Amino acid sequence: MKEPQPDRHQNIAMIAGVALFLAAIAAGVTWWRVSFDTDQPPQIISPEPPETTDAIEKTVNIYWVDEADNQLVWVPNPVTLTVSASQPDTVLAAAFDRLLSGPQEANQYSEIPPGTQLLNVTATEAGAIAIDLSTEFTTGGGSASMIGRLGQVVYTATSLDPLAPVRISVNGLPLEVLGGEGLEIPQPITRQQFEQDFR
Repeated sequence: MKEPQPDRHQNIAMIAGVALFLAAIAAGVTWWRVSFDTDQPPQIISPEPPETTDAIEKTVNIYWVDEADNQLVWVPNPVTLTVSASQPDTVLAAAFDRLLSGPQEANQYSEIPPGTQLLNVTATEAGAIAIDLSTEFTTGGGSASMIGRLGQVVYTATSLDPLAPVRISVNGLPLEVLGGEGLEIPQPITRQQFEQDFR
């Protein structure tokens, strides 16, 4: 009499059970190594910082020139600019960009030569203002024109702080004399000194 042969389906089930058992052991070992492996630092995912904007609106006076009783006068023109609150120099830079682009209205006049560019502007913690202009600032016009443009720069630069001293340079060099007639420029210059020397 023959021994009964084991059922083929039983063999497959037993092999599958052993395979599942071994896979579970392998997965457990892998989990254990990843969780407790001290050689690899834990991965830290930092959230992206939220986008912030620090734009603010600031009103400054830009100064144009006019004539009254045969004398030059400087006329303030308030302009509201959108600038960066974290970079205070941008207020003055935006004001000078507007000034150097020339008058926007028919009754506004400028003695600053066309093509004059702002090369740099900085405001120090002590309150002093440094303005660096391109060479065009020194070209053309007589003494009245030179005084007119100097006043525009001084008054516009001190729009936020009328007591601030201003240092003016051209292409990085201190402006000591302006124009062919030799208009001497004190450095630094304040509004008070400008009015005392040139008005």
